[in-house]
Amino acid sequence: MTARKKMFRTMCLASTAALAILVSPAIAERAIEPPAKPTVYTQVGSWKITHHPENKSCNAADVNMGSTTVILEAGYKTTGAWWMILMTNPRWTWTWGQDMELFLDTPSGKSWGVQFQARDSTTLLSEKVSESLIASLTGSADFQIRHGDDKLVYWYHYAEDSPTQLAEVIQKLRECRREKIESTPEMKSWAYDDETARNLHEAHTVVRPQLTPVPIKTGVLHQMKGRAVAPLRIETPPGQDYLLKLVDVQNKDEMVIYVSRESSYVTKVPFGTYRIHGAVGQTWYGEKHRFGPDTTTHFRLVKKDGKSDQFTFNQAEGKAHGYTIQLVRFETPPIKADEF
Repeated sequence: MTARKKMFRTMCLASTAALAILVSPAIAERAIEPPAKPTVYTQVGSWKITHHPENKSCNAADVNMGSTTVILEAGYKTTGAWWMILMTNPRWTWTWGQDMELFLDTPSGKSWGVQFQARDSTTLLSEKVSESLIASLTGSADFQIRHGDDKLVYWYHYAEDSPTQLAEVIQKLRECRREKIESTPEMKSWAYDDETARNLHEAHTVVRPQLTPVPIKTGVLHQMKGRAVAPLRIETPPGQDYLLKLVDVQNKDEMVIYVSRESSYVTKVPFGTYRIHGAVGQTWYGEKHRFGPDTTTHFRLVKKDGKSDQFTFNQAEGKAHGYTIQLVRFETPPIKADEF
């Protein structure tokens, strides 16, 4: 080997050693950094509430029906807060990846259709669900999760000795999410650490106006043209208030009715055929914001056959015919806010 080659080889080895000295400590430091571990936040009755920093979420787990575990998960990202429901049972035999709609019959009296997916044969995970759905779980009554009309998937039994337990669980989940996730320096500064992240955050951020509750009573907010003669009776379940809008399929004339929770309201409408859209929520902020941009659930009313969404008010044999709408019994598939 020539002297020049020996010198070049020596320089390369020296450079490699120097590079190793500079890089190795950083690599070693990252390698031994322990991953964040879940920590117990609090306990409410049989529910254990745990903070999961790796998922940016808090969850509450409870074993019911002997072997079914249900988990309520509350998470937060820069695009906003979210909720999910997870259930496991070692005796289940779902097909991996199977999609299904389950119905949550809540203490408020409302039935919610929620999409679930089998993550394995014994585990079901829901889509992200609304704050309104979670709020409807807090009433002092049983609630069930069922597959179709007769297959019970989960049953939460309301305990008379602790009527507010589930409400306390949900409140503690909100507190855990706010304290452990939303208020962390990482979450507060995330949108400013990286230009791409900042652009994404801005794209998904909507400036919400400061809303003020507006007093309102049950009754007709907007009456349509024509002589109102056909009877309409609306019965609402407990837990939330309702806003119903009847739209004439012919001339698009509208009638808007507000009905408070757990009440019955009787009025009359002109003869005609109508589609009925609805909005439901806890606190009324006026017709522009309804029950709030993030806490209003919109739906359309469908007859019990699950197909027709047209309601005809007419006269037959000299008698006016209308409808009694028991909202807990009718199908209410969701719609977008701009479809109301």
